[in-house]
Amino acid sequence: MRVRPKHMARLLAGITVGASIAVAMTACTPPSQIKTDCAFNAAARDAAAEYGSDVAVVLAPASNFVDFAHVIDASTELFADAVGLNGARVSLVFADGQPSLVRSLSPQTGDTEDDTRIINRHMMSALSDVYFCAAAVTGHPVSTPLPVDAQVDLLGALGVAASSFDDTHDSGNRHILVLSNGLETAGQFDFSQRGIPSVADVGTVVGALKAQGALPNLHGALVDFIGLGVVNSSEPALNQQSRDGLTAFWQSLVLASGGRVGRIVASVVDGAPAPGSISARSVAGLADACINETITEDDGVRFVPGSPEFLDPAAAALVATTIASKVAASQCPGALTVTGFVASGVPLAQYVFGNPDDVQLSSDRAAAFAALLTSAGVSVPVTVVGGGKGPVTDWDDAGNFVEDLGKQNRTIVVTQ
Repeated sequence: MRVRPKHMARLLAGITVGASIAVAMTACTPPSQIKTDCAFNAAARDAAAEYGSDVAVVLAPASNFVDFAHVIDASTELFADAVGLNGARVSLVFADGQPSLVRSLSPQTGDTEDDTRIINRHMMSALSDVYFCAAAVTGHPVSTPLPVDAQVDLLGALGVAASSFDDTHDSGNRHILVLSNGLETAGQFDFSQRGIPSVADVGTVVGALKAQGALPNLHGALVDFIGLGVVNSSEPALNQQSRDGLTAFWQSLVLASGGRVGRIVASVVDGAPAPGSISARSVAGLADACINETITEDDGVRFVPGSPEFLDPAAAALVATTIASKVAASQCPGALTVTGFVASGVPLAQYVFGNPDDVQLSSDRAAAFAALLTSAGVSVPVTVVGGGKGPVTDWDDAGNFVEDLGKQNRTIVVTQ
């Protein structure tokens, strides 16, 4: 609903009085006496409601994540930007093993921007309420706890978030905030069973999920991630390769689902998860690399467009000689992996994720550089991989291909 002028003073007074009472109770009453009411009711959809944004927030307070209160704090600015100042429908999705829409908030605006900001801050407290009701947070008693299934089905939760949007509303004002470390342990791609995909494998994995019809419809949605790749200090830390693979996976999945990737907050204050957090299986990270070199066009390795032929063979050979020297100095056992990546080269609407042409061209380019490494003296076995399109989003907000971004995807990665 839109709050009219004659109702605004009453609404703000109610919020202010409520806040004052809460402060007084906090000062005079032990926290154990203040209960959060968990009888959440989904707000009825009003076809005549006036609002600007359709927002869904996915919450995954998992046992391998940090103190979720810190994650909510880290999302404050992104939440404010998402709901905006023209009113917003807000849907809260809980991403346990059986993802569900647990709470809906009707759009409201005030008479001034400051009034609306107050309302928006009040709306954001609903995130904490859901967290308190689901995770048995110490010091925050609740009326009736929400049922929580083990494991995290983040892909399924994105599907629930997508289905919460109002189909009659402008799809360009859809926004999803994902409060999760991205470690899915259930659903269509269980990292605990299948492992975190490397950046080289992301294109193939996401392409397969799309072919299976496993992706949500995120058309028009801007998706932000808060806490992606973050685990608490009692868990084995994810190395850079694992974090890169995790980030590339979710970025590519959003794009392949018709959405846009917004901001990624990968730094959140540590802290032990609440006792009732979603119980999640451990996820093994990728093995540490002894050699991990990313070679770009600026390094001198450039190819003829659409071809594995080097534009400057001498410059490419010089780079290969430098890498060969590092391989010899490392004295690491095991095969060397050379992975090629290419740019999308076309608008987002025309791009097919995991398409065989990109995989083949990237593989051919990797093979061409692998041959230079062998000529430069690399004696260990060399495996060639076609990574397809690189991990960088090389489209602008309108879905147009941007050459400067595409250039960042035309790379060769050498690992051992």
